[in-house]
Amino acid sequence: MWLAPDPAHPFVELIERLATEFGVRPYGGAHGEVVPHLTVARGFPPTPGGSFPS
Repeated sequence: MWLAPDPAHPFVELIERLATEFGVRPYGGAHGEVVPHLTVARGFPPTPGGSFPS
């Protein structure tokens, strides 16, 4: 699960400027489009009690 910023443009611009400045693309350029987001959960779905397994 991830959260997307709204608006996304300021984050995309920041990422693009950093990539240009340092000559490094996010994830080595493997993805054509930058999609800013914050990952808040990954892997297993929540347990019935609402918590994630560790």
